[in-house]
Amino acid sequence: MTSGGFCKKKERRPERFFTVRFFNMVECALALAVVAIGVVSIVALFPVGMNATRDAIADSYAADAADLFLHYQAGRLKTSWSNTSGILSTSSTSTPTGSPVTIPGTSTTMVDGLNGAILIQQGTDFSGLFRIWRSNIVSTIPQNIAVGLNLEVSWPAQAPYLKRQRALYYLEVFNPNP
Repeated sequence: MTSGGFCKKKERRPERFFTVRFFNMVECALALAVVAIGVVSIVALFPVGMNATRDAIADSYAADAADLFLHYQAGRLKTSWSNTSGILSTSSTSTPTGSPVTIPGTSTTMVDGLNGAILIQQGTDFSGLFRIWRSNIVSTIPQNIAVGLNLEVSWPAQAPYLKRQRALYYLEVFNPNP
C-alpha cells in the first residue's frame, strides 16, 4: 500500500484487438449481381403476364358478346319465325341483309366486304368480327320447329384473319308456336 491508502490500478489491455471489418469489393459485386439477376428476371416476366391478362380479358369479352349476340338473334327468330330464312343465312360466308343491329351494351356496325362479318366493339378493350349462320339441329327436325345458330367470333378485328384468335359458339332455338 502506498501512503494515503490509495493504490494505483493497473490498466489491463485486452490481449486481442477487435477491428471492424467491412465488406470487401468482391462480396459487394457478388451481392449486386444476385440482385440484378433477380430484378431482370422479374422485369422479363412482366410482358408475359400482361399478354396473359390481355388474352384473358379478350376471351371473357368474346364469350360475353357471343352470348349476348346469340340470344339477341334467338329473340329475333322467336318474334318472326316465319321469316327464319330471311334473317339468317345457311352459310358462314354469305353476306347478311338488312341494316346494322344495335345490341344493348355494345356498339355494332356492319363491315362491308368481309363476307358477312359484323363488327362488335365493347368499349376500347375488345373488337371482334362475328359471322353467324343457321343450320339444322338434326336432319329429322324441320326448320319450322327448331334451328341451330352458329357463331364464329374472331378477335382482334384489326389483325389479319389468320392471326386472330377464334372461337365457335352454338345455340339451339326452338319455335315457341310450331
